[in-house]
Amino acid sequence: MYGQQPYPMGSHSSPMPPATSQSSGGGGSTSFDSNVLGLLRNMEREDLQKLNDQTIETLISDDTDLNKLQEVKLTESATNRSLAEHNLSQQSRIEQGRRALISAHKEAADLGRHHRELTSRLSGGQQGESLETLHSLLQSACLEAEEKSDSILDQFQSKRMSLPEFINKYTEARALYHTRRAKTDKVTEISNQRIVQASSAYRTTNMPPAMPPVGPFGPPPVPPQHAAMPPYYYPPNYYGAPLKFEFLIPLRVLSSSATKNQAQVIRCHGDKKREDKSRSNGGTFAAVTASVAMATVARKRKKYQGAKYLRQLKNLTGTAVCCRQLLAAASKSSQRLNAFSGPSQLRVLSSSVTKENQAQVNRCHGDKERQEKSGSNGGTFAAVAATAASVAMATVAVNKDTNNEEKDTPGNAANLPSVTLEEVAKHNSLQTGVWVIYQNTVYDVTNFVDSHPGGEKILLAAGKDVEPFWDLYAVHKSPHVLSILAEYAIARLTAADALELQRRKASEQSDDGGKFANEPKRSPLLVPINKRPYNAMSPPEILMDHYYTPNAIHFVRNHLPVPKLPEDANSHRVKLDLKDPTNEEKVNRSLNVTVEQLRNDFPRVSYDVTLACAGNRRNEMAQWRQARGLEWRQTAVSNARWTGAPLHLVLKKLFGLDLDKARKLGYRHVQFEGMDGDSITGDFYGASVPVEVALDESRGLLLAYEMNGEAIPADHGYPLRVIVPGAIGARSVKWLCRIALSRQESSSFWQRRDYKTFQPSLYTPTVEDFVQAPAQLYWPVVSAICWPPDGHVIRDGYGADEDEVVQIRGYAFSGAGAGVVRVEVTTDDGNTWQLAQWCNLDDAPDDVDDSLHQPFGQRWAWRLWEATVPAPKPGQSVTIACKAVDDNGNQQPERWSSVWNARGLLGNAWHRVTVKRGQ
Repeated sequence: MYGQQPYPMGSHSSPMPPATSQSSGGGGSTSFDSNVLGLLRNMEREDLQKLNDQTIETLISDDTDLNKLQEVKLTESATNRSLAEHNLSQQSRIEQGRRALISAHKEAADLGRHHRELTSRLSGGQQGESLETLHSLLQSACLEAEEKSDSILDQFQSKRMSLPEFINKYTEARALYHTRRAKTDKVTEISNQRIVQASSAYRTTNMPPAMPPVGPFGPPPVPPQHAAMPPYYYPPNYYGAPLKFEFLIPLRVLSSSATKNQAQVIRCHGDKKREDKSRSNGGTFAAVTASVAMATVARKRKKYQGAKYLRQLKNLTGTAVCCRQLLAAASKSSQRLNAFSGPSQLRVLSSSVTKENQAQVNRCHGDKERQEKSGSNGGTFAAVAATAASVAMATVAVNKDTNNEEKDTPGNAANLPSVTLEEVAKHNSLQTGVWVIYQNTVYDVTNFVDSHPGGEKILLAAGKDVEPFWDLYAVHKSPHVLSILAEYAIARLTAADALELQRRKASEQSDDGGKFANEPKRSPLLVPINKRPYNAMSPPEILMDHYYTPNAIHFVRNHLPVPKLPEDANSHRVKLDLKDPTNEEKVNRSLNVTVEQLRNDFPRVSYDVTLACAGNRRNEMAQWRQARGLEWRQTAVSNARWTGAPLHLVLKKLFGLDLDKARKLGYRHVQFEGMDGDSITGDFYGASVPVEVALDESRGLLLAYEMNGEAIPADHGYPLRVIVPGAIGARSVKWLCRIALSRQESSSFWQRRDYKTFQPSLYTPTVEDFVQAPAQLYWPVVSAICWPPDGHVIRDGYGADEDEVVQIRGYAFSGAGAGVVRVEVTTDDGNTWQLAQWCNLDDAPDDVDDSLHQPFGQRWAWRLWEATVPAPKPGQSVTIACKAVDDNGNQQPERWSSVWNARGLLGNAWHRVTVKRGQ
């Protein structure tokens, strides 16, 4: 059984990531067994004797190097009773350990003579062979699963798999892996029990006397998986494991914060290429030390469990430092350090070394290329140093209660080491690494910078707490963003620094009154989806009761905190600039205009305009595939009568500009800037529209100062807002303070890096994708059902009338001034349709039921509709869908698959709701 195990059977028998497949891979097992048996035969004939001679000669010649190990402190906790009973001096431990290892190598040669007989007795006949085969099959399946898991990760990184699909598959793979691992451990347990029983009988009749216990830790408790080995075969408890020569692999010591396997503190793994190189280039001693470290960890894990042991081992920090110094000294010897040429070959980690290097010490990321290079050469001293370092650090790392292990999830606070604010602050650039803090957890987002939609703006938070930035850009707090962030977690702030961070936040808020000190009172009828900045939907139950949405329940979309507003609206000034078409930074002409001038010097014009957030109905789109942004339902839309001065007349009177002249001067865009700014970056919310839109009278752009006959409320742009009819709400800039004509579109983040759509096949747009895509301006045709809500249960007298029909009410609108000519409703998934009727509301214009109540091309207001459909029978349900058609013949698509985009914008697939009839 020993000769057929790829890893020691036990808690470290299969250290690999989760799998995605449940196949056992029987064919791979047969090949694997034959390889191991072949290796064993070679060992019996030549390798053991050769290895024995080389190792003894190497150990004797490297006496000087071994003496350096005396500097390594291997003092364990005072509560370690075994250590207290055998409190030997440091030099004695090293010397006895060296003698024990030499003795073990000498006696290992005897393994060949006893191995056949031992294997026969321990296998227990056919039953033992079955266990052996089953264990090999399970391990083969785990190897296959690891390759599949890596394949999933490669597909995601190469953008061949969407983030939601990746998360689902990888989560499933992890669960499947743990299921397989449990089966493997069960087989291991049964096999170990049989080994112990066979070993007891075998020793009694066949084995020579056991070697007297030597080593600093006293008599060795025999690991169950090795209990059957001859007593003279395994070294004393100082090493705690038999010398396994068939797997000569490089040693890696990983901290609990390693990205892919945080819970696995110590991991010894190798791939076939590195194993082959290691076999041929003097990696023997490294393999022995790997086995030594792993066995020591296994023994300590069994003997000491839980947080209590972690506290007991804190005094080993000095050992870790000493190990680091020893390894640094070893690096000076190039002839003996070929096997240790890269830091990824072995990283010695501590949970609390110094403030300066603490975070790096607690983190281990491997580099495959360096591992492959470093794994190909020998290096006795590096391996010896690795032994001491790995044993010491493995002991420190084993602090988990094995009966209550934390889930191995990225960002799990219980798995992360501690780090100080001072250390985080040093990682504030691409050169030093980009670390950020969120809710006391530290994340290394260096590799995410290039993919960040905001580009290098993310560097503004480097080395700092990211929460103040996210308070302004609340889209980051959505679940899918947090799930991505969790993959980059590396540490937690210390308790003292977490308190200090909270104190700083409180101090900042008290100094400036808080970024959200100017927030107005809001109606409790609004349906908030984010409170800072405030974003809320209109209540669907009453939205359809008003043609003009009351100001109090008009949906609210704030990208940033409400700015400090002037008490007197008339005195508010707007700056108008004519930029140099050849130099964006230069202004050729500038002047100011007040709201009072706009009221008195320009015609007073009113338009009925429906505004809708571009992310309206994103939550439905996200149910088909995850989309980024606030999860608006179908009521991020409202209608109002806006009153103000026509923009084209203002520019013509003040600058003498009309569309033709503006084009000749080289102007292509009109930029708008609001007072709502980011106090951290100094940027202000902004947008722009082409001059063909801004200076065309038929497009109806207004500098509005009234909403539904009243001063504009604070949440909706008081004292002045530009209204761009038919466009997405993001282009109607609130709290307007600047207008500029330019050759370039607005440089605002929301113009250039947001509010853009992409093809459905593009799951994760890059910064370059955003730069190249055109800014979205107008809405397509849209309709939605506001009553009844999805999942509603109707009952007689409430939702279904005496004739057993269901009353349906909703809205419809289209962009760019196109009017809606009809709305159709279906209850059989589009096989048959019925026309909806237009609603006649008391507050609506007299001709609102006429599709021509606004001039052609200026139909910017919604149309409210209603319909009746047969109610389902008691206890049954029906799905109702609607679609609208505009006067250009455009109609809504049936499925989300054709309109899905990564930002979740312009959701206009058929709207569906399911209602059920009560019993």
